[in-house]
Amino acid sequence: MRLQLNSVVDGVGIKDGIIQYWFDGKLIMDYHDVVFRTGQHPDMKINQFLMAPYFGPGVPHEQRIWIDDLRIWTTSP
Repeated sequence: MRLQLNSVVDGVGIKDGIIQYWFDGKLIMDYHDVVFRTGQHPDMKINQFLMAPYFGPGVPHEQRIWIDDLRIWTTSP
């Protein structure tokens, strides 16, 4: 998955944020017009990212998730 915050210019959020998601090597989400932040919070940053399994409430078995090839960048690779 790739998340990139949108720009804020002159107090206005610009639709240039990015969400991309690959599953089994295939790009299945590709959005380049996302607004994550507005002029009200122009300095907002991503400070947390949670990846966890979810099977619903009351599942009687142990829950697990396997993450392969996880990479985290602060600049474009």
